[in-house]
Amino acid sequence: VERRSASFALRMVVHIVGDVHQPLHAADGVDANHPGGDIGGNARRFLPDCNATNLHALWDSGGGRYSLHWVSTKPEWEAMRAALLRDARQMVQNRTAVAAMDPLRFASALETATWEEAVEALSMSGGFGLVRQMIGESAGIAESEVFVGLQMNPHSFGGPLPCPDAAYFANAASVSTQRIIVGGYRLSFFLRHIAARLRRQGLLVQGGDNVFFGVTNAWEAAPNAALH
Repeated sequence: VERRSASFALRMVVHIVGDVHQPLHAADGVDANHPGGDIGGNARRFLPDCNATNLHALWDSGGGRYSLHWVSTKPEWEAMRAALLRDARQMVQNRTAVAAMDPLRFASALETATWEEAVEALSMSGGFGLVRQMIGESAGIAESEVFVGLQMNPHSFGGPLPCPDAAYFANAASVSTQRIIVGGYRLSFFLRHIAARLRRQGLLVQGGDNVFFGVTNAWEAAPNAALH
């Protein structure tokens, strides 16, 4: 395996594991206005005076807590990155408390597992492994949290919806924070096993042209990665 291929695969793992904890990455809303599904909430547009353009964007931003517009100029980017890192560190101050927030109990299945055991626990050879359980969990949260408290009927068919109220945004921010914490915690187990595997294959290095920086300190890195 080339380092470039391993680098790309690692980026995809970080992206997908983090993304699946956003409820609308695992669910579609189906109703009379969207009989074929709402594309993960993207088709449920809000009126122009809303702080979110659509339902998916609202949840992508953590209920308005984070900006969806990544800036390219250095001062603004550094300020945004510093804020994300500050949030990430606050979220993971107590690892024991975070572990208790994980209903799928990743630690029990993966803490001391071998590579082969971890792969089996995650996939269950095509059965209902931890990966599918993560997806199902997010879909359940979409049903219980995302589609509750919304005005779902536009003034005209296919038209924009009224903006959700402040209570909805506050709940979305609270739920999103919990999802980021749990997602980052779970991601740390993926990264630990992958880092050990790459190290054995001579692919994990520090420095140079590679992107494996900080993987050995996966628990600190993972929650921040899950923010995106």
